Order: sequence, then C-alpha cells, then structure tokens
Amino acid sequence: MSLFLAQINPALGDFRGNIRKMIRIAEPAPPDSTVAYALGAVSGYLRYRPDPGFLAQSERALQELAAALPQLNLITAFWDKDFQHAIFVSAKGQIKIYPAASAEFSLPQTVQAGLGLPEGKVAADYYICLSPRQFLPFEAAPPVFKPQDYTLGLVNLAGAQDTWLYAGRSQWIKEDGRVLQAAGWHEDLLALNKGDLAREPDFMADLTQGLITGISDYAAKNGFKTASLGISGGIDSAVTAVLATRALGKDNIYALTMPSRYSSQGTQDDALILADRLGIYLDVTPIGAIVASFNETLAPLLGNAPPGVEQENIQARVRAVLLMTLCNRFNHLLLATSNRSEALAGYATLYGDMTGGLAPVASLYKKEIYQLAQYLNKDEEIIPQSIIERAPSAELRPDQTDQDTLPPYPVLDAILEGIHQQGLTLEQLAEQGYSQDVLNSVVRLMSISQYKRVQAPPEIPLRRPGLSLPLTGRRNFFPLA
Repeated sequence: MSLFLAQINPALGDFRGNIRKMIRIAEPAPPDSTVAYALGAVSGYLRYRPDPGFLAQSERALQELAAALPQLNLITAFWDKDFQHAIFVSAKGQIKIYPAASAEFSLPQTVQAGLGLPEGKVAADYYICLSPRQFLPFEAAPPVFKPQDYTLGLVNLAGAQDTWLYAGRSQWIKEDGRVLQAAGWHEDLLALNKGDLAREPDFMADLTQGLITGISDYAAKNGFKTASLGISGGIDSAVTAVLATRALGKDNIYALTMPSRYSSQGTQDDALILADRLGIYLDVTPIGAIVASFNETLAPLLGNAPPGVEQENIQARVRAVLLMTLCNRFNHLLLATSNRSEALAGYATLYGDMTGGLAPVASLYKKEIYQLAQYLNKDEEIIPQSIIERAPSAELRPDQTDQDTLPPYPVLDAILEGIHQQGLTLEQLAEQGYSQDVLNSVVRLMSISQYKRVQAPPEIPLRRPGLSLPLTGRRNFFPLA
C-alpha cells in the first residue's frame, strides 16, 4: 500500500510557504498514494484563537494544496472558521471536510484518521493519528500503543514553532510490533513499508538537538540571522554560547564580556578562552566607569545607608543596556542565559540579566546545566573545565557565591522540582528530609518573584508547567499579589 506520513516544519501564518513545503515533501510519492500531514501543517500549530481572517485562509490554502497534487490522496487536520478541529481529505483533487475529531474514508485503502489514539475496535485497515507531539524530554514517555488488526500511523511536525519543539520521528506501528520511524528533527516522508526501525534516541544528544533547533528556528521565524549574548565566564552563559554557535554558526554570534571591579581574573580569562574555542566574536567592554557614573548620580538619592542589592543590580542592568543597544543597532537576537533554578527562586535581575528575546536554557535546572556542559565537552573540551568546577557566582560584590543567598543547588533543585513539577506539599517535602526553614525560604523566594517570571523572555519549554504561567487550581500556584 502506498501510504506516507509527511512531517514538515511549518511557520505560523505562512500559508504560502507551508503549502510549498507540503507539496515538496509529497512529490516523491507515486501517483494514487495517500499522504497524511499533522494538524498545524498548513497554518502552523495554533495555541490561541486567531482572528477569523486567519482561520479562513487555512481552507483556501488546503484547496491550493489539493489542486497542486491532483495525483495524490491527502489527509490532514486543521482549525475551521469556528476554531473547531476538522479533517481535510482530498481524494485526487475531490475535497471533503469532516467536521469531527475522527473520520473514516476509502482512498482506495480503508483509512481512519483522528486527533487522538483510537479507543476500542478500528474497522479500517489503517488508523492515522494527526495530532503532533510536543518534545518534552523530562516527562515520562507514554506507553507504546499496540494496534490490533490494523496499522497505526503517528504523524508529527518537525522543528520549533513559537518556542515549542517537535522532534519529528513520525511512526508506523505494525500489528506485529515493528515500528518504522522517520528522521528526528528534520522534514521527512515515511512510507508504510520502508524506513528505519525505531530506536530510542540518546537522551543528551536529543536534548542538545532540541535546544539547538529551538534557537535556530526561533531566530529564523522571527527574522534574525545573528544573535548576541553576554559571556561572563560562568557556566550558564558558556552553555548558551555553545548552543547558539551550533544553532546559528560561529560567524553569526556577537558576544560581550563586561567585567566589573568584582569580576575575577579567572572568569575573565575563561570567557576569552571559550570564545576562542568557539571561534565567535567577543568584545571586552569593562563597565566600571559606567557603574561609577550611575553611583555618583544616585548618591544624593540613596542617602548614607550601606550599598545593597540595588547597587549590585546596577551592574546587571548596565550590561543589559549595552547588549540591547548593540542588538537594536545590528538586529541581533539577544539571548538571556538564566536557568530554571534562578528563575523560580527569583535569583535574577529584572531588566538586567533577564533581558532578552529568548532564554534558551531557562527550562533547565542548574544540575542539568552542569550535565549538559559535561556532555558538550564529551569529544573535546570546549567549555573550560575551570568554569564547570568554579563555585557559581554572579560576581556583583566581593567574594560572592550563589550559596550566600540560596541553598546548595542540589537541595534547591529538588525542592523546586517537587513544588513546581510534582505539586508536592511542604509536608511531603519535609518527610523527604528537608528542613522546614529551608522549605519556607524557598517558597517565599518563589512567591515574591512571580512578577519577574511573567516579564521574562520566552523559554524553550522542555517540561510542564512553564515558568511564567500562574498555576491556577494547583497547590503550587503563585499569584502576582
């Protein structure tokens, strides 16, 4: 049987470009074949209801698709003018739209398509699930579905859209248990009886490719060819720099290192070494004079009290001004380098190091940043080992380390994950051995920093829930006030 699953990388609202991709990917299929695409292929995947004009374009674009491929049978799902799911079928140019989440038809094969996995008996020879699957590597994989008396097709999208990741790997699951799989992360056309047997991907390799794809697609679909970031000599900016270089190419990364009076020689040297190993442009721009000018201007306003966190934050905000100015002038995408641990604990400066158009590693806890750094160094040392071994520090005051303010990261990460991902109560966490004082401190940090998270740049989500969304109805809901 000539059945194919076609996975493409659509751009939201680019109907013309998406149709071109749908035509190109299907052209190798022989005449009379049936080609299925995932929901969102024609319009991009919709997370929110668009205006009526947008929805009307979907059906017009699908009519163009059918006219361009009259030799093929086509199946996909889309959102109709009422923002309801509908299934589009073109039988060699003859179009029928099923206003339902599931439909059965003959093309000439008996095929059933739907937006979910089948429940109960399937009368057709083939069932194709048209719902794309978001890449969420830290969530447990669903159990393998075993079809009985039919073949199951799972068609996916490939690439990143609106920061959401889709890993491709469309699948045919046969009655005998064999699973044929399309390529990961790339556009591909998977035939019913041809293709590689599915293999479990390497977790770290897949995570790395997901982040690289997230950066490259987010930049391209927003009109950026280049990116900028601050490289401090710390681990978060080092990991971000490696990912950005692999995503956009070394000639398209423009970095600044902006030492202050508190920056150690070790971190300054490591920033230079990292940039040299990556082959990216790095400018050294000291900020001491700018910070001193701010302090002089502010002195009459701040009084005689000893300097506090407000003066530490001046350094982060000066760096943000420098980076944003360059990005505005040269149309770079500014990459923020904060991780999930810092974001949930509020250990970041609003309008300072939180500034950016994308936060590539904001979905990773600090422990995972270290794991990723080690993985990126597996073939050769790109990130200096001294960066990995050095105690984390924002270097905003003398001899500062993160643990002056936060619990040790292994403890902090476990508590944050327990509260934010697992929805555990403080009582449940206390039963795991965490002290009540530490738990109360972490919850307070989370609750008073929600206003920061809702103003943070978008993350590349690798787990649920996201950082900024209020978690209404859950025990870990943190309102703005």
